[in-house]
Amino acid sequence: MTKLSAAGAAGHDAAAATPGGYSRMNRPVQPSAEARAPREIVIPRLLTVQDMAQALGVSMSAMYRALPVLADAGFPQPLPGLGKRWDPEAVAAWLASRRTAPPAPPPAPPAAAPEDDIATWQRLLDGRAADIAGA
Repeated sequence: MTKLSAAGAAGHDAAAATPGGYSRMNRPVQPSAEARAPREIVIPRLLTVQDMAQALGVSMSAMYRALPVLADAGFPQPLPGLGKRWDPEAVAAWLASRRTAPPAPPPAPPAAAPEDDIATWQRLLDGRAADIAGA
């Protein structure tokens, strides 16, 4: 803060000076009552390597080894300036985008009538017997 004389300085008159000799212009501006009202600040819990390793059921060393591979696959980068900390919503969105539906079970073969199986085997055996007899 700059201290002014009672006579003032260029651009300031003596009436604007406070009893302590400080210009009203140099006083800190007080925020309005609305600005002073408490605001709720929501800070999400950020994920560490340990948190992610624990959630995925792997060791921390395995998680550290996997990070470069995951980054190549589009895994979110750590938040800048916060060390190795990730936004949990970004990680959850990436995991959800990688999740695929479980494969559908193969269709069941059509049920064959027992007579059809017997007839098929009988034809195969008769053909094989004829091949052996002809050899």
